[in-house]
Amino acid sequence: MGVGLGYAIAAVVETGKHVVALDGDSAFGFDGMEIETIYRYKLPITVVIINNG
Repeated sequence: MGVGLGYAIAAVVETGKHVVALDGDSAFGFDGMEIETIYRYKLPITVVIINNG
């Protein structure tokens, strides 16, 4: 849980393409540093947060 955005960052770095990352609401709570990295480096990642309880 909470590893999806790390994989998304790696995918962008390796391919240079835009990535859409799906994250559950609970896993999103573990992703603070990844969100900061995405914002700081202006990575082309769209994060979709799913409220799945």
